[in-house]
Order: sequence, then C-alpha cells, then structure tokens
Amino acid sequence: MKQDSTARQVISAVAVVASLVFVGLEIRQNTAAQRSQTRQAIADASKDQILRLAEDAQLARAWQGYLFPERFASPPALTVLDTVRVEQAILAFMRHQENVYLQYREGVFDESILDTYGFVGGAWDTPQFAVFWETSPMLAVFDSSFVRAFSEANGLR
Repeated sequence: MKQDSTARQVISAVAVVASLVFVGLEIRQNTAAQRSQTRQAIADASKDQILRLAEDAQLARAWQGYLFPERFASPPALTVLDTVRVEQAILAFMRHQENVYLQYREGVFDESILDTYGFVGGAWDTPQFAVFWETSPMLAVFDSSFVRAFSEANGLR
C-alpha cells in the first residue's frame, strides 16, 4: 500500500511538472505571437503614413517644400494650408515614432526597432524640422521621455 501511495505521489509530481512546462511553452508562444502582431501593427501604420504622403501629390509637394526646400531649383511657395497640412502630417509621423519608442521602452522590442522605423535622421535631420520641433506647442501632447529621447538622438533642443 505504501508503495502505491509513493507511486501516486511521484506520478502526481511528474504531472504537475509537465503541466508547468506546458504552460510555460504556451506563454512563450503567446508572447511571441503578441510581439509579432504588435510589430505588424507598427509596420502597417508606418506603411499607411508613407502611402498617404505618396498618394497625395499636394501634400507630397508641400512636404518636400517644407522639409527639403534645397532639393528644388526654386522651392514651391507654400500656402498657410500647405504648412498646416505638413505640420499635421509631421505630428502623425511623430505619434508613430512615439509609439515605436514606447514599445521599445516597455521591453516589447529591442533597440533595433528604433532604427527600423526611422527614429533618427531623414526628415528629422533637416534645419526646417529642427525649427518645427523646437517651436511647436504640440510637443506637449507627447510622452516627455519620448521627447527627451528623440531630441537627444537627433541633436535637437
């Protein structure tokens, strides 16, 4: 009888350990799936922003004229509406950058995600963007740790 009791306890202990291993594997798979879904959502948002800019000729012209006037022999004259549209598009891109940064800071992704989604350079490396960044009252709506990290990474105030 004592042997039966010991055998049952051993079997129960093995079953508990096997269950814990199974749960651990399930959690690991679920975490990987969640990260994959989050990265896909970030990629989709990035793609949508880029396509919106590419498909709207007036916004694309204004974007180029606002951020990269040196690319034009004679930069296009921007209307007030052009400027507002570009600044709103910049804010949308910045919200995306903030989301990417916060995902990184929360440990969802490693630092490579910042490089992947253009945290440094590009349009953010123009004198025109620096003026926008340093004078826009809208920066108050962003996470302060993002503003500090983005400013530091891009040499902005």
